[in-house]
Amino acid sequence: MNIDTAVILAAGRGSRLSSLTDGGSKPLVPLFGLPLILHNILALQEIGIEHLVVVLGYRGEEIQRVVSRDVRVTARITWVINEEWKKSNGISLLAAAPVVSGNFLLLMADHLFDVGILERLVEQPLPDGLILCIDRKLATIFDMEDATKVKVDRGRIVDIGKTIPEFDAVDTGIFACTPAIFTALSTVAQERGDASLSEGVKRLAIEGRAFVMDIEGAWWQDVDTPEAYRYAQWLLLQGGTSNIRSVEATLDGSPEPLTSPCEATVFSELGTA
Repeated sequence: MNIDTAVILAAGRGSRLSSLTDGGSKPLVPLFGLPLILHNILALQEIGIEHLVVVLGYRGEEIQRVVSRDVRVTARITWVINEEWKKSNGISLLAAAPVVSGNFLLLMADHLFDVGILERLVEQPLPDGLILCIDRKLATIFDMEDATKVKVDRGRIVDIGKTIPEFDAVDTGIFACTPAIFTALSTVAQERGDASLSEGVKRLAIEGRAFVMDIEGAWWQDVDTPEAYRYAQWLLLQGGTSNIRSVEATLDGSPEPLTSPCEATVFSELGTA
C-alpha cells in the first residue's frame, strides 16, 4: 500500500492512569524518558510517514506544545481538536475526516508496539475498507478483560467488541484504513449520537470490508493502567536496548526534561523477574 499519512488519537483523558499523570495528559506520560505519543511519532517517521494528523481533546494544548518543540519530530503535523472528546473514540477519528483525503494508518497515542508491525502492515494490499492488526496469542494478553476481542473468519472480521461471546484474537489498536471508515462511523453516530471505533469496524465487517493482519508474536501493549505501564516497561527491557528509543538521545534532543519521578517508582514495583 502507498500511505504517507497517519492519524493518532490523543483526545481522551485516560482517568485509569491518573496516578501517573497527576491530572496531566496521558499521551505525555514518559516511558524510558520519552512520552508515549512520541514513541508512536518516531516509529511512524521510521517507516516513512510524512504527514501526521493528531486528534486532541483533554489538555490538548500540552500535547501540542511538547510535540511541536521536540527537535526529532520532522513530519508535518495537522492538529485537530475534538470538542466532544468525552464521547467514544470513533468521534475522535471522525473529527479527522475533513483533513484526511486518502488512505491512512491509525494509531492510539497510548499504545506501544514493535515498529516491525508497521513495516509489515504497509506492505499489505489495502482493500476498500480497513486492515486491523490482531494478536492471536491470547495467553500473552496482559489484561484480557479490558481487551477488545475479535472474531475472525478466513482473514475477515466477523465480530469485534470487549464483550463478544466468541473470539480468537485481540485488537492491537493498529490499523490501515481507507476513508470508508469515516462513512461507517458517521452512520453509527447519526443513529445513536456517539460511535466507538469498534462499532465502525463492525459496520465494515458486516459488509465484508474489515480485514486482519496477524502480528505473529510481535510485542505491543495498551498503556491504560499503572499495571499495564509496568508491563510495557518490562516488555521493552525484555526486547533489549534496541526496543528503547535511547533515553540519552531523548534528553539531549528535547528542549525540556521529559522524565518523571513516577517512572522510576513504577518500575521498581515490577522487579526484574
